[in-house]
Amino acid sequence: MQTKKIFGIIGSSIIVFNIALASNTTIPDSSSNAKINQQYPFYIELGSGASFSKSANISADTSFWDPSPEGYNSTLGTAPLFTAGVGYRLNPWLSLDIDATHRGLYSYEKFQTSTAVNTPNFLGNKTRFFDLSNNAIMFNGTLYGGGLSDHLLMHLSSNSTLQPIVGAGLGISYNTISDFHSELANSNAIVSLMQDHSRYAFAYQLMAGMEWQYKRFSLDAGYRYFDGGKFVTNDYVFASNPPIAAPAWSGDLRANELFAAIKVAI
Repeated sequence: MQTKKIFGIIGSSIIVFNIALASNTTIPDSSSNAKINQQYPFYIELGSGASFSKSANISADTSFWDPSPEGYNSTLGTAPLFTAGVGYRLNPWLSLDIDATHRGLYSYEKFQTSTAVNTPNFLGNKTRFFDLSNNAIMFNGTLYGGGLSDHLLMHLSSNSTLQPIVGAGLGISYNTISDFHSELANSNAIVSLMQDHSRYAFAYQLMAGMEWQYKRFSLDAGYRYFDGGKFVTNDYVFASNPPIAAPAWSGDLRANELFAAIKVAI
């Protein structure tokens, strides 16, 4: 149900974008910043922020991996994010851009007690670890409240404005699992090591915030929901020589994010 609602929002946004592209009229805006946006429609952006992961829906085959009362699911903690992109302001209320964002490292840590005795190479209580990094390329659309209604545009000075913004994006994620291992509780020995593993996944994001603009410079800040798609571990462990085949873990990267981005019209 939640997925249907999200894609409904994205679909509605795409319809609005098509209307904007097909329209020969624009909503008038007499501010000097609006004139600058018309004169310099292209912009570059650099941004940063923090990504707070949600429950990752970790799935592990307990016919091989020890069953545990604590289970395997957990959040992935918090990771910094860094963004760079280019965009084009189509009119006073719509811009399109493409950006690349690096998120990492998220860190998984899960202590497990275990009563299992029949799983391969059973080793007792342990703490599981791995890191996750994400690189995403996203195509985004942003709506500007001040371009839709003068009531949503605050003039702080003759060259400075403040307005609400909302947006949505679709793209591709590249999720990489690294430093996968377990640490035994009774000896601190490191076991169940895996090599790094990466995979591509579909990604989308939804955003809401505020834009402050001063002449050719602007600062966007706000909240973003990011879904980076599925990640998967490798499918063997270095428990012996040769390595032992092991069912891969899988999970979903989803996060609540706070972001800020500086844009310069060129």
